Amino acid sequence: CSFIMTSNHPERFIEALRSRLPIVFIDLPKTEEDELQEKIFDRVIEILEKEKIEYSEDLIIKTILKFFPDIRKIINF
Repeated sequence: CSFIMTSNHPERFIEALRSRLPIVFIDLPKTEEDELQEKIFDRVIEILEKEKIEYSEDLIIKTILKFFPDIRKIINF
């Protein structure tokens, strides 16, 4: 049996787990950031329209820039 544990804050795992798990960092290449931000923007717009929530595109852009690359935080905000 294998497990994959993901976290935005691996330092929060207890030491007993961290000592037994290989830590792999997955970084987004800088060349792909703009494209991903555009996709996130489109997805947020899609969610807001589906939920019939009024929005400001400027506020969405500011939110993406503030929380990127944490997509979950962007959507929840």
